[in-house]
Amino acid sequence: MKKIFFTIAILGFLFGCGGSTPPVEESDPAAELQTTLGGYSGVCADIAFKDARDQLAEVFVLREGGDAAGADDAYNRARDSYEISLAVYEKNTSDLQSLSGIVEDQKSRLEGLRSEGEELLPNEFSTAETTVNQYHATAQEKIDECDVLEAQYDVEQADAELNLLEDLLARAVPVETAPASETYIVKKGDSLWKIAIAKYSDPYFWPLIYWANSSSIKDPDLIYPDQEFLIDRAYSDSDKNNAVNTAKTRGPWSLYDGK
Repeated sequence: MKKIFFTIAILGFLFGCGGSTPPVEESDPAAELQTTLGGYSGVCADIAFKDARDQLAEVFVLREGGDAAGADDAYNRARDSYEISLAVYEKNTSDLQSLSGIVEDQKSRLEGLRSEGEELLPNEFSTAETTVNQYHATAQEKIDECDVLEAQYDVEQADAELNLLEDLLARAVPVETAPASETYIVKKGDSLWKIAIAKYSDPYFWPLIYWANSSSIKDPDLIYPDQEFLIDRAYSDSDKNNAVNTAKTRGPWSLYDGK
């Protein structure tokens, strides 16, 4: 009997205590949002989430004051502000990262122009380098301040300065001049008139070819494939004028008359 009463007493105690399962604690959305906001750091985060953090701080103040309805309203505003600010934060950080990459590319671009710039346009290169470096320094300050628009402006100005430098260098590179003379192999269908157009850009210069190759050209109207002609560009103004006068007087169509 004693064992039966002891068992009944134990069971009664357990049922009276509500069993061994602990109560389930409800989650706190405000605390969860506070943890989420705490995961963002840096200037961009401080700017983007300032309102959400301020409103969330108000939630806990109102709770301590016993204003549950006011705390719920403050939480809703903090949550909405966070969701809106998150898109702004992500775009700003992405844009600033992109601008930092462009700055590094521009630095490499400037360095790639150094050898040519210091050789051909040392003063212009030095000025451009100083200007670009100033824009980069200012851009970095704006990036550190999470000021996307101002940083973008400085990066664009640096790009414009580099474009100008590249244009100046392109015009400063010496143009390769044609050789003073070359050998031309006559092709089927050629005439001195056609060769003068190809080599001198003026058909009336054909006598220059005739005179330079008089030992192999007996008749200026009769040239043959595979003949080799000297194309001489070291002619004087007098030679040019005589050639034009001869060509216009006789014409490329004139038959050889021994003149």
